[in-house]
Amino acid sequence: MKRFVMIGISFVIAGFLMASVCGAQETAAWKIGGANLYSDAFERLAGDFDVTKKGCKPLILGSTTGKGIAELLNGEINLVAASRALNAGEKQQASAKGLQVSERQAGKTSIAIVTNAKNPVKELSMEQLKRIFTGVTGNWKDVGGPDESIRVTMRAVPETGTGVLFQQVVLKGEAHAAGAQVMQSYRTTLVVVGKSMAIGYIPTASPYYLKMAEEGVKEIKIRVDGSNEAINAPVGIVKDTTFPISIPLVLIWNEKSSSACIPDFVNFVEGTLAKGNLNVSKTGQM
Repeated sequence: MKRFVMIGISFVIAGFLMASVCGAQETAAWKIGGANLYSDAFERLAGDFDVTKKGCKPLILGSTTGKGIAELLNGEINLVAASRALNAGEKQQASAKGLQVSERQAGKTSIAIVTNAKNPVKELSMEQLKRIFTGVTGNWKDVGGPDESIRVTMRAVPETGTGVLFQQVVLKGEAHAAGAQVMQSYRTTLVVVGKSMAIGYIPTASPYYLKMAEEGVKEIKIRVDGSNEAINAPVGIVKDTTFPISIPLVLIWNEKSSSACIPDFVNFVEGTLAKGNLNVSKTGQM
């Protein structure tokens, strides 16, 4: 009798271990990479999705858009949450490797312009913004602020999709101001701007956008050239927006991927955004 009991227990333990291993393998095989700014939102999306699709919860591996795309092309991850579409070189690499890559823009997040909370400047036009970030305007007094030099901060180009888009949309392809400081993270942007008369930018999908007040940072409203009204960036990830400085959320995946969870997850993300803004939390880490 004891022998049968032990055999039964052994089968239970073996079944449990096998289920654990299979679960670990599914998690390991189903990975999302790409822009760090979307990591917090995708952690939440993944959790909600797993409730309806058991065994489909992915592992979120945020880095940069460029790195995420490279990992997808190398077969290291299954899906990229990117802040831009594939460029010509990346499409060529995908074709050469026999990948069937799909892209879908699911939504947008806007880029808030930030400065020190003690700076009296409340709004800027797109033209003023361009002149500041290209170095033509170097003193806050020229835009209604104090007689102090403007410390320009930026994100790496071409490594980050945010930096690339900002250069295209705001700088119109021109180079950043000489001496502009590259920020390694949005946390770094908050620290630098909160301690000096600097200017920078943070996507509203980043949890650090909600931490501005406690770091002595504020948002500057943007006035579209030709308009009399200055507006704030919409918070979080939205299906669409007319705010002039917005970056896309592009989902990129290989149709030949072994994970059947991907198409369902892509549809889930689009459906979630169609219902309203996906806001970030203050607890997320970037």
